[in-house]
Amino acid sequence: FCGVKPAKYEKPYFGYCGTISTFKDGVDILIKSFAQFCSKHSGYQLRIAGRFGTAEDERIITGLVKEYGLEESVVFVGLVPAAEMPSFLMGATAVVLSRPDNIQARNGFPGKLGEYLLSKSTIIVTAVGDIPLFVKDKVSGLIVIPDDVEEFAAALNWVVEHPEEATRLGVRGEQLARDHFNYMTETKELVDFMGI
Repeated sequence: FCGVKPAKYEKPYFGYCGTISTFKDGVDILIKSFAQFCSKHSGYQLRIAGRFGTAEDERIITGLVKEYGLEESVVFVGLVPAAEMPSFLMGATAVVLSRPDNIQARNGFPGKLGEYLLSKSTIIVTAVGDIPLFVKDKVSGLIVIPDDVEEFAAALNWVVEHPEEATRLGVRGEQLARDHFNYMTETKELVDFMGI
């Protein structure tokens, strides 16, 4: 992420990367929330990087885009090469992850969260699994109740309506990643714990 220039597109955007799915990352919830956001704020895009998890995910998610008339606002960018991902994330108004409350989310931790935090973009994530152990609401990001379309839309609105505060959250989020997702400091803690 050091020395990387944030991506620029014709419109400001919210960024998501990962498997485009309903079960794993709740992209259907994200689409519905973005539709509510668009009813209040125009001129933004939701840029989604990745592949659809299943044909059914693609049917549901693209169906929602059409249902809400978001064909010009939701952009499926496909796979973004690893070398370009930092720029994609850094250019976003906020990076978003609307994981639903299910067995996978409760018992897993999204690897992308470290990259989201390192981007210095404001992060909007749901309070599932171990995410709330690290990200604190309005301290290092925005934490939203899972499966709550209205609350996620409110978080999208907040970022746009409070740009200076949102920028501060992004800076604190990056520091959180450097403090807690650093292999050197984590290895030292493990070595100390094991008495090696």
